[in-house]
This record gives sequence, structure tokens and C-alpha cells, in this order.
Amino acid sequence: LKRSSEELEQRMRKLEEHELRTESEVSTRSEELDLQERQMRQEAERLKVVHNQIEMARQNASRKLRETEMMVANERRCLMQDIEVFEEKRRLFAAEVEKVDGERRMVQEERQAFETEIKNVGAMASEVQRRSLELKQLHDQAEEAHRELQRLREQLSEERSAQGSELEKLKTMQTLIEQQRLQLLNTE
Repeated sequence: LKRSSEELEQRMRKLEEHELRTESEVSTRSEELDLQERQMRQEAERLKVVHNQIEMARQNASRKLRETEMMVANERRCLMQDIEVFEEKRRLFAAEVEKVDGERRMVQEERQAFETEIKNVGAMASEVQRRSLELKQLHDQAEEAHRELQRLREQLSEERSAQGSELEKLKTMQTLIEQQRLQLLNTE
């Protein structure tokens, strides 16, 4: 019995130890659960705050997205207007370039025509100068011929005058000879 009682006591001690351990474990477990519960509540609060922050950020992002979309739409409209203005200016510029090219071609053609005309005028001037020299030579030759003709006329006039005098002398001589012949005939 003693042994049984010791065993019983031992068992009781073991049971008490086991109970103490179990209580200790339960207490530890309870503290752990309380701690976990507090951590979970804190985490839930933190998640709620984060959720609110996320919701606020989402709303801000949505608002900014709408504002950005409006700005992009407005910028797109402005850009389209700028593109239309640019296209109009490009068309006007192309028309101006074409006009300037046409004018440049006309100026080039006129320049070539002018240069050709200058060459023609130069050739004509050379021809006029050559003909002028020829005319001067002809004029000089004509003057020379005129002087020669004048000289020949004077010479001819002198010769005629001399011939006339000679003829007069001869006529006078003939008349004298005729008279002398007549006298001779009469005297015979």
C-alpha cells in the first residue's frame, strides 16, 4: 500500500506537474493567442488603413487619369490643329517653291536668251565694224577714184584745150596753106 500510495503520490505529482505544464502551456498558448489576436487586430487596422490609402490612391489615380486623358485629348486636338496649319503652310510653301522654280526657269531662259542676244549683238557689232571698215575702204577708194577722175578730167580738159589750140593752129595753118595754095594757083 505504501507503494501504492507512493505510486499514487507520484502519479499525483506527475499529474500536477502535467497539469502545471498544461496550464503553463495553455497560459503560454493563451498569451500567444492574445498576442496573435492583437497582432491580427493591428494587422487588420493596418490593412484597413492601407486599404483606405489604396482606395484614396486609386481615386486620385482615377482623377489624374481622367485629367490626363482630358489633357491628352486637348493636346491631341491642338496637335491636329497644328498639323492642319502645318499642312496648309506646307502646301503654301510647296506652291511658293513651285512658283519660285517656275520664275527661276523663266529667269534662266531669259538669261540664256539675253546671252544669246548679246552674242548675236556682238556678232552683229563685229559684222557692222567689218562692214564699216569695208565701207571706209570703199569710201577711201571712191574718194581716190574721184580725185583720179577729177585729175583725169582736168588732164583731159587741158589736153582738149591743148588739142583745141592745136586744132585752131592747124585750122589756121590749113587756112593759110589753102590761101597760099590758092595764091599759088592764082599765080600760076
